[in-house]
Amino acid sequence: MINETVKEIQVKLAELMDKFHHICQENGLTYYMAYGTMLGAVRHKGFIPWDDDVDVCMPRNDYETFVRLAKENLLEDDLFLKDVSTSEDIIFPYAMLIDKKTTIVYDKSGGIIEGVYIDIFPLDGAGNSKREMNRANSIAFYNYKKLLYSQEYVKRNNPFLSAFNLWVKNKDPYKIYKKLDYILHKKIFENSKYVGVLFTKPYSGHSMEKSIFGNPVLYDFEGRKFFGPEKYDEYLTNEFGDYMKLPPVEQRKSHHSFVYVNLDLPYEEYKKRENLKK
Repeated sequence: MINETVKEIQVKLAELMDKFHHICQENGLTYYMAYGTMLGAVRHKGFIPWDDDVDVCMPRNDYETFVRLAKENLLEDDLFLKDVSTSEDIIFPYAMLIDKKTTIVYDKSGGIIEGVYIDIFPLDGAGNSKREMNRANSIAFYNYKKLLYSQEYVKRNNPFLSAFNLWVKNKDPYKIYKKLDYILHKKIFENSKYVGVLFTKPYSGHSMEKSIFGNPVLYDFEGRKFFGPEKYDEYLTNEFGDYMKLPPVEQRKSHHSFVYVNLDLPYEEYKKRENLKK
């Protein structure tokens, strides 16, 4: 049975996605539902029942325009855009659109406190051959792992990863971020045959021919309509293989671990309460 908290989070996420969609429409910006969100749209006409997040991607120019506009007071008062320039905890190469009226505390990196959010990923150029694409993907992924591991240390089951984590844990994350950002900007989206969210897992299906994304198409999602890749079958097959097949029952669960959830409490208010306790 699906956790009631997950269902409540999904309601808030659908509302947040609706706001994001309208902002993009009003400003002529392109976006696509991505990963499990796109899978849910096609297979379930909404959320995967046990999913508790939303992922979208935007061509690099649209992504940077959205970030710029969001910082120029485009957003409603109850929304906040978190990225490298506004994050108070970790540095990362994408953005999060957050509902400020909600509180979720995640059991990671010492307990990150934020509201319900949408992950917004930049879609970058990856060259004109699969070889170029795989090389760009591998280099970006390596530097992304350096960025993450420089900000946290976790003893891992894999001895190599533990050693790698130990090696980078005291390096300057801003310097690593700047190098990663340079790598992601090397190839232009519009001039590339292959594109992708390059810092995610190499050879994972996250990078593919740009024509698969094509012209955004509206798909049903929780009684609404949001944009996704034009060639949805190729996109989802590339990402998941036999995407219409449901996973085993034991795998049908959220991949996030929540310490605390209050969808009626602004997360800044929660932070104030916690600070008063110290």
